[in-house]
Amino acid sequence: MLSAFRSLKRLGGIWMILAQHNVMEPFARRYVPMRLLSWLVQLNPVIWRHCRRTPLHIRLRLALEELGPTFIKFGQTLSTRLDILPDEIGQELKRLQDDVPPFDLATVRQSIEEDLKRPLHELFRSFDEKPVASASIAQVHHAFTHDGDEVAVKVLRPDVAARVETDIAMLMTMASLVEELMPEWRRLKPRGVVKEFAQTIRNEMDFLVEASRAQKLGENFKDDVGMMIPQVYWPLTSSRVFTMAWIEGVSIDELPRERVAGRPDPRVVAERLLSSFFKQVFHDGYFHADQHPGNILVREDGVVALIDFGIVSHVSEQTRQFLAEMVQGFITRDYKKVAQVHLDAGYIPHDTDMDAFEEACRQIGEPVFGQPLKDISVARLLAKLFKTTEQYNMEVQPQLLLLQKTLFTLEGVGRELHPDLNAWEIAEPLVMAWMKARIGPKGQLLKLRRQLEEMGYAMGAAPEMAFQVLERVANDRFHIRLHASSMERVEHEIVLGFKRVWSAVMAGFLFLGGAVMAAAGMSPWWFVPPLILAFFSFFRVIALL
Repeated sequence: MLSAFRSLKRLGGIWMILAQHNVMEPFARRYVPMRLLSWLVQLNPVIWRHCRRTPLHIRLRLALEELGPTFIKFGQTLSTRLDILPDEIGQELKRLQDDVPPFDLATVRQSIEEDLKRPLHELFRSFDEKPVASASIAQVHHAFTHDGDEVAVKVLRPDVAARVETDIAMLMTMASLVEELMPEWRRLKPRGVVKEFAQTIRNEMDFLVEASRAQKLGENFKDDVGMMIPQVYWPLTSSRVFTMAWIEGVSIDELPRERVAGRPDPRVVAERLLSSFFKQVFHDGYFHADQHPGNILVREDGVVALIDFGIVSHVSEQTRQFLAEMVQGFITRDYKKVAQVHLDAGYIPHDTDMDAFEEACRQIGEPVFGQPLKDISVARLLAKLFKTTEQYNMEVQPQLLLLQKTLFTLEGVGRELHPDLNAWEIAEPLVMAWMKARIGPKGQLLKLRRQLEEMGYAMGAAPEMAFQVLERVANDRFHIRLHASSMERVEHEIVLGFKRVWSAVMAGFLFLGGAVMAAAGMSPWWFVPPLILAFFSFFRVIALL
C-alpha cells in the first residue's frame, strides 16, 4: 500500500513539473486531465512568462533536470535517437547536467564492507575520504591496495536502484498513455524505447556487468600500444563496488591544442582515438559507446585510456559487412550499391521503390562529397542516411544509432585537437582491410569452413531431434509456441478493443442513469455527476479510436 502511494505521489510530481514547463502540449491536447493541469498551473504569471519566453527544447531540458537522475539519463539516451527527436531537441538534451552532491564516507564504508564482506582497512591500505567524481549512479574514490597498487573505487549510491525502478515504472506508464492517445507516435515504439533504456540503466547499476565489459575491452586492446583499458581488480569488485587501476592523466579536452615539447602530440592522439574506434567496430564488433571527453584520459606518454564502461554495444558480422559495403558505396559514389545493401540487409521493405531510394542516397552523398575529404563527417553522413531511411520504414537499429552518436562525439573531439583530422583517411584502410579479410578468397574459405562445421553438427544432431519430435507427437506433447514479440501488437489491439467497449458501455449506463434521474425531477446533485462522467467516458472512447 505504501509503495503504491509513493508511486502515485511520484507520478503526480512528474505531471506537475511537466505542466510547469509546458512540454507535453501535443499530449495534453488529447488528454483532458493533463490539459486542465497545464491550464491551472500556468495561471501563475511567473510560470506563464517562462513558458512564453523559453523555447520548447530548453524547457524540456530544464524539466528533465528538475525530475532527477533517472530522467536526466533518459534524456541523454534520447539525445542519441535521431529517428525520434528533431535536431534542436537532440542537441539540447546533450547539454543535460548530471551534477549530484556526494554521499558521506560512512555510507561508502558501509556499502563496501557489506558487499566485500571485510572491513575497509583490510581491503585498502589507504582510502581517500573525498570523492574524485560524483554522479547520479555512483561516486569514485582514490585508494591504494595493500600491495601498493593505486586504484579507483567506484561505489553505487545507496537506494538508487529503488528510485530508478520507481521512475522506470512511471516512464512506462507515460509511454503506454502516449501509445494509446497518439496513434501517429506508435511507430516510434515509446514502450520499446523505455524498455531499452531500462535495460541500459539496470546494467549501469550492476558493476559486475561493467567490470566484465572492461575486461573484454582490455583483452581486445592488449596488443595496442597507443590505447589502454584499466585493469579490473576482481577480488575488490562486486555488484555495488568496482575497483580498477588508477589512470594518471588528463581529460582529453584539457590537452593543449598546439604541439608542446614534452606533451603528447594532439594530432597523434586524435588519429589514435578515431582509429581505435574503427578497430573496435570492424575488427572486434564490440565498442565503447560512451566516449565523451569525460571518459577519455591521456597519459603523459600519449597513451589514451578509456574509462566508464556503463554503455557498450555489439556489432554483428552482418551489420559490419553492411556498414563496410555502405561506406565503400559512398566513397566510390555507387549509390545503387548503397541502396541494394539496405535491401539485402533487410533494413528496408522488399516493396521499396529502389530507384527512388537510390536517388535519395545520391542526394545525401553528392553534396557531402563535393567538399574536401578532411571536411567530411562520417557521422553526419550516417545521420542524414538514417533520417532518409526513416521515410522508407527502416526498422530502428539501436546499435547503429549508438555507433553514429559515438562517432559524432569522437569526430568532434578529434577535430578540436587537430582541425585537419581526416576521418575518411583513417577509416578507409581499416574498412577495406576488414572487407578483404572477410569477403576476399581467404575470408570466403574461412566462412565455408565454418558453414561446413555447422552443417556437420546439424546433420549429426538431426536423427536425435527427429526422434524427439516423433516421441512428443506420439505422447500428445507436441506444441507450437509463438514468440511473445510476434503477438505483442495483436495483444495490444485486443486490449484496446476491450477498453473501447468497456468505456462505451459505462458511458451508456451513466448517461441513461443521469437522464432517468433528471426526468424523475431529482436534484442536479444526483444526475449531473453521472452525466459528466458519461461525457468523459465518451471522450475516452473517441481517444482510443
